[in-house]
Amino acid sequence: MVRMAMLYKSIILEQKYAGYKDHKSVYTDDVESFISKSEVTIGKNYKNLEIRKSIQKMLDFSKKIILPELGLLVIASVIVFIISLNY
Repeated sequence: MVRMAMLYKSIILEQKYAGYKDHKSVYTDDVESFISKSEVTIGKNYKNLEIRKSIQKMLDFSKKIILPELGLLVIASVIVFIISLNY
């Protein structure tokens, strides 16, 4: 998950301080900064398309693996439950 967070960091809006409310600091998306540094500019965002493709690959891979893992988890849980009933 750390790798996924690192990939998202370059394509999400940065946060800016917007004040203090209900005993908490409030931050909002810095839209002006995002617009001024759109994906066309060279620099921090030059690999956004590649990053988005990497994120999509990770999500597709995760979707393929989650259902079998959940099935195995259910089967293991049932086995453990049955064993615990016998003792």
